[in-house]
Amino acid sequence: ADKKPARLRTRERVLNDDELSTLYSYVRKNRSLFHDMVALLILTGQRRTEISHMRWDEVEDGCLKLSADRTKNHRSHTLPLPPTALGILETRPSIGPFVFAGKDPSKPFNGFKRTKDALDASIGIEHFTLHDLRRTFSSNMARLAIPIHVTEKILNHQSGSFGGVAGIYNRHSYFEEMKAAMTLYDAYLENLLNQ
Repeated sequence: ADKKPARLRTRERVLNDDELSTLYSYVRKNRSLFHDMVALLILTGQRRTEISHMRWDEVEDGCLKLSADRTKNHRSHTLPLPPTALGILETRPSIGPFVFAGKDPSKPFNGFKRTKDALDASIGIEHFTLHDLRRTFSSNMARLAIPIHVTEKILNHQSGSFGGVAGIYNRHSYFEEMKAAMTLYDAYLENLLNQ
């Protein structure tokens, strides 16, 4: 019975700037398949499987282009990638169709528990999950005064600003706004590293 409140608490977890800086600095300096994946989760705020199952053919024209069958809400999603994310992708080895290939190169990476435990042991940040990086991204977007509807487009959220009538009638893609927000957040993260 002891565990339930802790699990609920972790769903509220947002990494503070010190924690985010420690984590981001570590994964950027100690590159590996898993660390590159974590860096992209930090940079983009996307869901874990959307990044871990990323295919090379989904990276096109500086964007991550996910088909409807690859997203939680079954809506296709085009995300402009910030410069650092593109740099990471450009320098990753290409072995098979997946950016983050598993032991079998024809399948995506799946060794989360072991690699996450090793990362936790290396950086010493109080318990956090990979999903907390999505919440942290969203919170930092608000701190940077990015309009909530732009953040929701980046996160591919269906509810909120795009629920109901607004979702039906507002067909504007917000691509340029998303691109500007992603570039601003990239710079925010770089600034954290240089403090």
